[in-house]
Amino acid sequence: MTDGKFLMEVRRLCVHRASRRVLDSVGAGIKEGELYGVIGANGSGKSTLLQTLAGLLPATSGQILYRNAPAKRTARRTLAREIAYLPQNPVCHWPLTVERLVTLGRIPHLGPWARPGNADRRAVSEAMAAVDVTCLADRPANRLSGGEQRRALLARALAGEPRLLLADEPSSGLDPYHQLQLMELLRDRVESGVSVILVLHNLALASRFCDRVLLLKEGKVLAEGDPTVEDALNPENLATAYGVSTRTLVDGHQMAVIPWDRI
Repeated sequence: MTDGKFLMEVRRLCVHRASRRVLDSVGAGIKEGELYGVIGANGSGKSTLLQTLAGLLPATSGQILYRNAPAKRTARRTLAREIAYLPQNPVCHWPLTVERLVTLGRIPHLGPWARPGNADRRAVSEAMAAVDVTCLADRPANRLSGGEQRRALLARALAGEPRLLLADEPSSGLDPYHQLQLMELLRDRVESGVSVILVLHNLALASRFCDRVLLLKEGKVLAEGDPTVEDALNPENLATAYGVSTRTLVDGHQMAVIPWDRI
């Protein structure tokens, strides 16, 4: 698959941690302007995959391509400007104000010793408004609740105006209102051309909002495709991956898969 249709692609990716193989010959690709969900049970390799794509973990073997070229040969400054990463359990340890924290997302766009300009301030303001943290602008980030910190750190990632956003369980710890707000925000970004690779545990959100999903089991690809009961999220795949049966909620043209019973 080298025809350029993918923004980022992995080929036969293997990753070890200590002596254990965490990812085993994983292959996947995300297109321009796509919300791509990575799902699977605990320990299936989802976070390891995102950390490897972000360049935080080395691959044992295989390839990661970005814009049809090996990512390791792409200039680090280019990757910093175009790819943003939101970790699974982000924590703010320093008493920076939320506005100051979000402004850090503009660093890859600034020259040495340069101060943020009008374009930077606009990007920060829009990112804060998008995730509903404008009212927290002057609050110390390390004194926010866990959900508020997640939203502030997501705003920092969005302030960098990335071409590709890697987000590891950003909906974890958020109340239902802000979970839906998050997914609607990501869909809006995707509609504007941004690509998002999103780790999710919530099958209802994955099936309703994602364009495609990658289903992992024990470090291997169990399924990749449309997030429907006819394709990747069919009952057999979900029973194998999670040990659960599911029900399907249909409302017009929208569908949500809901875990129902343990098998």
